[in-house]
Amino acid sequence: MAIEYHLILINQRGCQAPSDFHQIAAYVSEMAPDIETFVVDNNNTQSVTRKRAGKRPSLIFSPGPIDRFKPLRGRVYAGSYISKLEQMRALSAAGVPVPDFIELGSGSDVASLGEVVLFKPDGMNASRGRGVELRRADALASENNQTNSSSFAQRFINSGPFPQNYRVHTLFGEPLSAYHKVSHIKLGDLGAADEVLRTYPVVSSTRTGQTITPCCDKDILALARRCYEALPEVPLQGCDIVRDATTGALFVLEVNPGGNTWVFSKERSTKAGSDALVAAMGGDLTKQFDAFRTAASVLIEKTRNDAQ
Repeated sequence: MAIEYHLILINQRGCQAPSDFHQIAAYVSEMAPDIETFVVDNNNTQSVTRKRAGKRPSLIFSPGPIDRFKPLRGRVYAGSYISKLEQMRALSAAGVPVPDFIELGSGSDVASLGEVVLFKPDGMNASRGRGVELRRADALASENNQTNSSSFAQRFINSGPFPQNYRVHTLFGEPLSAYHKVSHIKLGDLGAADEVLRTYPVVSSTRTGQTITPCCDKDILALARRCYEALPEVPLQGCDIVRDATTGALFVLEVNPGGNTWVFSKERSTKAGSDALVAAMGGDLTKQFDAFRTAASVLIEKTRNDAQ
């Protein structure tokens, strides 16, 4: 079969091992001889490869923003920073369930979200739960008029005595990995004073200690697929989902669209956290959904449909 399309996979140093993308490229070659795949470095111009890749209709996939490598042609799918508020608005507009939220500022009715709410900063530095606090609505409302930085309040979804959530990594909506995280630290008394609530850990993390188990729940995976439908310009998503302990209802907290969620080989801030995740997932994060072959299948379909 003659080559008709080019697929360009843009590797980001420190976020994915090049070997991951080369393995995906090998699967594409095996499964789709009409597609030639190039793995390029986001930090280099790579002018020779750029010219070769530009000779046929192309699809370009980059987990995060494209840096020095600039494709000559093709349909580009690249991750990018999207504020948490923008994500919530896009998801809500698409009918994806998210906790009720209000941008903070003069006149915001924080009390409409309940007696206890989550305060969330909305800047680029507000990742990994930094700045997220459990607050009494009346106390936060009294500060509301003095709020200068971008932030919002969100209805608190009580996931149970020990904070827990799900993370599903998807590529063009198809799950590559999914797991359930449960904090080792118990949630405190929700009737406590505001200054006490603010000290409670509200998410499961390496900081709180956590138990991780693989997740194959159909409703969780289906909801993660819907997130891609709401934000189709974001190819790689790390969907954070929480289940209400009382009603069982699911809510999406965010999709982490910046591309720093390639768990299969990314450099992590703590080795202990990485080792715990790998061990919990059976020693190989790719096995759960045959991640690299699944990625190849999805990229083949996208290339044939969208290459330009």
